[in-house]
Amino acid sequence: MKACKKWLYLLQLLILIFSSHVASAQLSANFSATPVSGCPPLIVTFQNLSTGNPTSWKWDLGNGTQSVVANPVGTYFDPGTYTVK
Repeated sequence: MKACKKWLYLLQLLILIFSSHVASAQLSANFSATPVSGCPPLIVTFQNLSTGNPTSWKWDLGNGTQSVVANPVGTYFDPGTYTVK
């Protein structure tokens, strides 16, 4: 019976270690844009503020342009509101 308790304790310890490691490696996407308004053509620099050490990026700049660099630059020729992802 004691061997079962030791095994259960070891299993719980491994789960705790694994779950804390996974939690610290979670990615969280975030970015900033400068400037956020102005007259066209507006050149906007996006700064990657993501946490969790991402190794690749896929941006949709909302103007028909996609980018895979960490800190892309987008040009906006038409006035309006753009959704960047």
